[in-house]
Amino acid sequence: MIFNPPMYFPTPAAAGGSVTVLGTSTPTTGTTDTTTVSYNLSASSNCIVVTVNCWFFTFSTPSISSVTWNGVSMSSAVSILGQNSSFYVISAIYTLLSPTTGTQNLVVTVSSGATNYQITPQILALSGVAASSIVAATNSANASGNDTVSLSTSSATNAIRIGARSLYDGSGTLSFTAGGSTTISENIANNGVGGTFGAYSSSSPSGSFTLSSTWAGGGTESADAAVVAAIKAA
Repeated sequence: MIFNPPMYFPTPAAAGGSVTVLGTSTPTTGTTDTTTVSYNLSASSNCIVVTVNCWFFTFSTPSISSVTWNGVSMSSAVSILGQNSSFYVISAIYTLLSPTTGTQNLVVTVSSGATNYQITPQILALSGVAASSIVAATNSANASGNDTVSLSTSSATNAIRIGARSLYDGSGTLSFTAGGSTTISENIANNGVGGTFGAYSSSSPSGSFTLSSTWAGGGTESADAAVVAAIKAA
C-alpha cells in the first residue's frame, strides 16, 4: 500500500532573521530497506531538513541505518522508536547544511527484518538557516495508548519548528496544534494497516513553544512516536 502523509508548511513569521521554506518534496513511501527520493533543490537553499516516518511489523528491533543527500551523510537531530509487541514506529528529523543544489537523490536506509512496513521521508528545503549549530532544541515522546502528544522546545527564539508523528493504527483524524494557535487537521484513511504523518510550523516566539498532535483514530494505537526540532535562523 502506498500512503502519502499530509503535510503543512506555512510562511514563517519574521523576528530578526527568519527561515524561509523554499519547497518540499512529494512524500514518497518505500516498502524496502532502501528508499530513494529524487528532488530538485533550489540554488537558494542553504539547508535541507528531512523527516523520516516509518512503521514496521517485525520480530527484530528496526533502526534507521543512514540518511544521505547526494551521497553525503545527514545529521540526526532527533529520533525515537515506539513499540508494542511486534509493531514498531520511528519518527526522526535529519539536517544538512550547505547541501548540493540541483537534482540530487535522498537515500534512506533502514535495518528492519520486517515482513510488512513503510518508510516515508520528505525533504524540506530552507534558506536563512544559521551557519552552524542549527538545532536549537529538540523533544520526543512515545505515546502508545495516549492520543495526545505535546512537545515543547523552550528557549528557541527565532527558529522554525518541525514536527512529525508516526503511528500504527486504523483510519481517523490527525490534528496538530502549533504554538497553541494554529490547528492543522487532515482526514486519514489507511485501511487499518498503518500510517505515517508529519506537520510543520513556522512560528517564531520567544521562550517555550509547544507542538501538540491528537489522533482520534478508528482503531487502538499499538505503537506511536513523535518528534519536534527547532532549527535556528541566521
